[in-house]
Amino acid sequence: LVDPQYLVKPTSLDWAGFGEVLSIDLERALDVYYDRAPILDANFYDKNWDIEEEVTTAFVKLDFEGGNWRGNVGMQFVGQHQESTGVVINGTEAGQPIVPTSVTKGADYLDILRSRLRIMGIVNVTPDSFSDGGRYQDAEAAVAQIVAEYEELPAVYDEVEAMTSKTYVHDKLRPAGSFADLKHLKDVKSTNMAVDARLRRGDVDAAFANAAHVFEHTFHTQKCLHLAFEPFAAIADARPDHVTVHTSCQGPSFVRFEIARLLGLPQNKVRIRIPYVGGGYGSKLYIKLEGLVVALSLLVRKPVKIALTMEEQFYQITKHPSTFRIKSGIDKDGRITARKCEVYWNGGAYADVGPRVTHKSGFVASGPYDIDNVSTDSYALYTNMTPAGALRGFGIPQLCWAYESHTDIIARALKLDPVEFRKKNLLREGQAHASGTVLKDAPLEAVLDRLCERLKWNAPFDRGSGTIRRGRGLALALKAAISPTTSVAMINVSADGSVTLYCSTVDMGQGSDTGLAQVVAEELNVPANSVRVVPRDTDVTPYDMGTLGSRSLFHMGNAIRAAAVEIKAKLAALAREVGEPEGSNIPVAELFQKRY
Repeated sequence: LVDPQYLVKPTSLDWAGFGEVLSIDLERALDVYYDRAPILDANFYDKNWDIEEEVTTAFVKLDFEGGNWRGNVGMQFVGQHQESTGVVINGTEAGQPIVPTSVTKGADYLDILRSRLRIMGIVNVTPDSFSDGGRYQDAEAAVAQIVAEYEELPAVYDEVEAMTSKTYVHDKLRPAGSFADLKHLKDVKSTNMAVDARLRRGDVDAAFANAAHVFEHTFHTQKCLHLAFEPFAAIADARPDHVTVHTSCQGPSFVRFEIARLLGLPQNKVRIRIPYVGGGYGSKLYIKLEGLVVALSLLVRKPVKIALTMEEQFYQITKHPSTFRIKSGIDKDGRITARKCEVYWNGGAYADVGPRVTHKSGFVASGPYDIDNVSTDSYALYTNMTPAGALRGFGIPQLCWAYESHTDIIARALKLDPVEFRKKNLLREGQAHASGTVLKDAPLEAVLDRLCERLKWNAPFDRGSGTIRRGRGLALALKAAISPTTSVAMINVSADGSVTLYCSTVDMGQGSDTGLAQVVAEELNVPANSVRVVPRDTDVTPYDMGTLGSRSLFHMGNAIRAAAVEIKAKLAALAREVGEPEGSNIPVAELFQKRY
């Protein structure tokens, strides 16, 4: 067994070996192999499970007694690299946890080392540190030998059914500490509802009673996978007093905060390093594999790596499936006088960023229209499905497709042109949306006019005949802005005049490094390709809320611009100090030489 004292929270920190954490020794790293349960909600039987299957160079042994996993997970390699590693999961004979309780109980997404499965979960982990001689294949074969027995439990799959179902995915709710606004839900029992976001404006019931026409429809959207070319991957090197994680994620600052919170460490003892990320589209927000690799690294006292296969991405995160019930009241002039929206988000077994999707998108479910009476209920529901998160639009594509389809159906029923019906009801500059936000810098009518011009909307339209037909349509969406948020940037001008940018915006292929370097270059009048953008590293690059919501160029770009403006002012002051005339374009290197 791993020495339980290894994970005792230190009373003092030894920084003598801190330099070791600056690079991870991959020769020592353990790769994780695991089996997935074939059913979605189950208890393990309270029985001993003992498997010994030698596969060329490896065998797997797992004993446990149901609830607390009292046995050990181990593996042994024979031959030149003889090694035996065993760990106790979720407790030792002395009752001292090896993984801090907070890692397994502090957030619903990290509920990984327990006796009940809610989705296809980890049954066994099998590290293999040797890549020669086909040992990776041996480890996979060893994992394939695992056979477990389960007591299958009732499951719930549909988001609307989950509202009233007596089958509960979680015995009690455990919102992550990062959701400060959801603390009131802690330990709530007998519910599958993670969040209920409500918005009320005016008197909807009275408006429906007085409407000339009332239309009501229900729309369903399916799950959809992000499927970035780069699968999820993370490497952790966890020590008793500090942790380093190399990971493919969109928010290094958030991951640092959450890992520090779970381990009870100050944030300056947690380091998150991000390479170029091969696509994210919202899937790599928040914690994914990081908590698991850190827990396993603490267990085996070595670096641990998990890299999902393309198939395994299908079990990690999806876009929210949804059900949207929308009801609209129309007066005799074609004005929308009332709208009621009920949105049910299928969040899967764990919440991820679902509460934010539910809030942000739910509040604009009534669309980009000027409606005096609005009622919106947006529900995030737990089900026994793959967890759902953000995907390109934070829930808006699901809603826009529904409310704009609803709009077209109404226009046809009233024999109105779909464009004219929209224009009659559009929000205009300076008007307040139902959420209370005043529309600013969003000329919706001008956008609609330009779109109609490009589509030749008023010209005759040949829909074709035979087996090939043509159609056309248009839609307008209103997306909730993620603002105000915080982005911090630092710019360093070296003695030779070269410029270095420090920021935590993650380049995932969208070209943010190029765009942000151009902001620096424009303000400081230097070539963009001469600006070095430092790779994301929470020990080096400052805080950023996250690379999400189309916010980076605006929020981080303005932070960078502010820093560059300050640099220009300081350089100008330095030039005056050494006697340069106003407006001098003396090279920075010469300026520093004259002054220093």
